[in-house]
Amino acid sequence: MHISEDVLSAPIPVTGALLSAAVRLKKMSYEKIREVAGKAVSKAVSSFVIFCLLFTVFCLLPAVTFAHKVNIYAYAENGMVYLEGYFVDGTKCKNSIVEVFDEKDGMKLLEGKTDKDGRFSFKIPKVVSLKLVLHASIGHRAEYTLGEDEVREAMGIKSQEVKGQESGVRKRSQD
Repeated sequence: MHISEDVLSAPIPVTGALLSAAVRLKKMSYEKIREVAGKAVSKAVSSFVIFCLLFTVFCLLPAVTFAHKVNIYAYAENGMVYLEGYFVDGTKCKNSIVEVFDEKDGMKLLEGKTDKDGRFSFKIPKVVSLKLVLHASIGHRAEYTLGEDEVREAMGIKSQEVKGQESGVRKRSQD
């Protein structure tokens, strides 16, 4: 097997696979070599372009999604629930629909709209865990759950566990 000096003096390290490829290429005509190389380059370029597009989409998609995320914050106090809806950039969710559900059975208890400051408040309709759902513009949605204990506390009702513990303490102290 005769290998030309051009192959041996190449600046890249020559491996067994490269040597066998060089021998095969030497047997091919110039046109065939060009055709094979053109297909390989075309496939490599296509793969690189697809990789770049996918990489760009996967890198930018979370940023776009995060930029439009809607948040809701709520708390219960003095028999009322106060909530505020806002986007990540601080923009208030104006005139957005708020639905209030009984978290346990899923029954809708009431519905309303946020004001120009993205706020909405209402009297607690029922002493249960409340699921608050905010529907902001263009299909954005956020949920917040107020636990039953928090609702009870806002209504001034002590939970059954606390009542039971307190009555046990009183009986002992009365003895």
